[in-house]
Amino acid sequence: MENADRLVEELKKYDAEEKYSKEMDKELGEIALKLVSLGEAAVPGLIEVLEDDEGLGVLHAMEALGKIGDERAIAPLVDLLENPDIGSNAGDALLGFGAACVPEVIRKMEHRIAHPVEDKGAFILLTTYHLRTIGDTRCDRSIEFLNGLLDEYMSEMPRETFDPSKLDWKYRNVDFFQILDAMVKQQDERAIGHIENARDAFPPEYVDHKICQVAIDRIRSGDKEGYLPMEAIEMAVPTEAIMDAFRGAWSLGDLLDDAVGESSEEEWDEEEWRAEDAEEYEDVYQFRVSLKGAKPPIWRRIQVPGSYTFWDLHSAIQDAMGWDDYHMHAFEIFDPSVGAVVVIGGPSGDPDGFGEDIPGWKTAIADYFSPENSEAKYEYDFGDSWMHRVKLDKILPREENLEYPRCIAGKRACPPEDCGGVWGYIDLLEIINDPQHEEHEEMLEWVGEDFDPEDFSPDGVFFGNPRQRLEFRMS
Repeated sequence: MENADRLVEELKKYDAEEKYSKEMDKELGEIALKLVSLGEAAVPGLIEVLEDDEGLGVLHAMEALGKIGDERAIAPLVDLLENPDIGSNAGDALLGFGAACVPEVIRKMEHRIAHPVEDKGAFILLTTYHLRTIGDTRCDRSIEFLNGLLDEYMSEMPRETFDPSKLDWKYRNVDFFQILDAMVKQQDERAIGHIENARDAFPPEYVDHKICQVAIDRIRSGDKEGYLPMEAIEMAVPTEAIMDAFRGAWSLGDLLDDAVGESSEEEWDEEEWRAEDAEEYEDVYQFRVSLKGAKPPIWRRIQVPGSYTFWDLHSAIQDAMGWDDYHMHAFEIFDPSVGAVVVIGGPSGDPDGFGEDIPGWKTAIADYFSPENSEAKYEYDFGDSWMHRVKLDKILPREENLEYPRCIAGKRACPPEDCGGVWGYIDLLEIINDPQHEEHEEMLEWVGEDFDPEDFSPDGVFFGNPRQRLEFRMS
């Protein structure tokens, strides 16, 4: 039998400074499988690996702990749910414990509510993965907690407009609509009453928009158990609103066609552009854009004019990353004015229609991004679901001798379009690096023999005109 201590040391041998390779990841995966085969004997060592949350072995350690299912691992895994880079992986591992993990996740959520984290008065959402884990674990404890949390949230919510610089609000790390989404996943019809109550506290159209997003997720899930029936959602949101939202989600393709029928294409009217001259700006916003789940990390650091809209930022991200921009996208960012996360997107249907995202081409990044509200989630291609973390590093004065936008740093090539998301890309790299694989020649021809996943140079980035791109998209 393999020695657990020796295997754990092998799992810890690569740190964040090592140059990642597919061979390294395969080696770590094999070590983790050996540890899984040891069962309970491997648990203390695997928990020790979690302490270095930037090490290259931590993802494999989390997955191994989820497979072993020893409840000693629950608390350490729950502690990682607040980590924005690996919280999703920790949640996936916790799902292996089923209902046994729910009390500890709830305990940590209650602690965070009682001791909210503040950053210059900003809202910081630290419970996203807690709520996802609770929502995905269907049990009586989850249902009762979520129902009670929604009741408390609404009863204690300030009735005046949120002011994060002055706000004394214990739910500053919790998003109401993430709680509601988790409740919907529990397939509990009490969610309908909470939707109605939300209209008294939030703008009704905003509430309907958010519920439309839940409805779209319901369609995406197909017949997956744990989502409120469409009939129940339709009780709370007008059917025509949901249909408009579906039309806005055209990139779901055949899945939506099967669910709601083919949708007609909408005619576009020309939009009035923002009045401000794009050349007249004093501030420059520096962002770090990283592709979530990519191993090794794929990221870019860009500087853009402070006068940019979210559409302009989207265009800059596309060009810097190397995407082709022929799929839909959306930003999710906290809006202090409504006390919740909002969705800001691109053209996807009638720009004045119901159920659409906030139009990014009309929305200034300066209205949302600030040192106190510095992060957003950016999703590109709702099928492959390329999730990016967009972090505002700093706001700088404009330098007259420089042209903006510009890319100043980055690592590694952009994955090919339509390769199946992060995990599909990992499989693709494995195939093209294995000449013996039966699909090697086919995949190599598809990506091109010159494709190098390690290749990236900021000097090679060309930024197109975002206005021309928008005009083409809306034509």
